[in-house]
Amino acid sequence: MQNRSGPPRAVISLLAATAVGATLLLGPGGASAQGRTQKLSKAMLERAQDTQKAIQQTEKQLDKVTDRYGRLIGGKDQKARRKEHKKVADELGKLEKRAKDVRKRSQAMEREASKYFKEWGKSIDGIKDNELRSLSRQRLTESQQGYGRTVAAGREAADQYDTFVSMLGNQLKYLEVDLSDPAVAKLKSSNQDLRGEAKELRSRIAKLKSEIDSHLKGLK
Repeated sequence: MQNRSGPPRAVISLLAATAVGATLLLGPGGASAQGRTQKLSKAMLERAQDTQKAIQQTEKQLDKVTDRYGRLIGGKDQKARRKEHKKVADELGKLEKRAKDVRKRSQAMEREASKYFKEWGKSIDGIKDNELRSLSRQRLTESQQGYGRTVAAGREAADQYDTFVSMLGNQLKYLEVDLSDPAVAKLKSSNQDLRGEAKELRSRIAKLKSEIDSHLKGLK
C-alpha cells in the first residue's frame, strides 16, 4: 500500500489545535492581547479550521469506502462483484488523496501550535506579579498536557487507520483474481471482515474527540 499517514493523524492535529486554540483566551494577555501571541493564535485557529474541513471530507470518503466494500462482499455474482471491486479501489484512491491533504494541513497547524506555546512560555517572564506568573505557567502546562493527551489518542487512531487501509488493500488483491462465491465466503469466515476494522477505527476516533471535549471543558 501507499503512505499510511492518514486521517486519524490529521484528526489528532485538528482536534488538538481546536483545544489549544481555546486556551488562547485564557493565555498570556487574555482576549484583548495585542502583538505576536494574538497573531499566532489567529494563525493557528485558521489552520485548524482548514484542517477541520479536510477531516470532514475525509470521514465522508471513509464512509463511501466502507459502503462500497459492503456492496462488494454482498454482490450476488461475480459480474456484480467485479463492478464493485473497481469502485472500492477508486474510492480508496480518493481516500488516500484526502488523507494526504489532511496531513499537509495538520502539519501546518502543528507548526503554528508550536510557535504559540513557545511564545506563551516566553511571555510568562514578563509577568511581574508572582501569583499571576505562576498561574500562567500552570495554565501553559495544563494546555500542553492536554495537547499531549490528544496526540496520544490520535496516534492510536492512526495505528488503526493503518490497519484498516492495509487490510482493505490485501482484500482487494485477494479478490482481484478470484471473485467466486467460495472466495468471498472464505474471506468472511476467516475473520477478515473489514467492517469490524472500520468499526474499531470509528471507535478510536470517538475516543479522540472525547479527549478533546474533556480538554475544552477544563479551559472554560
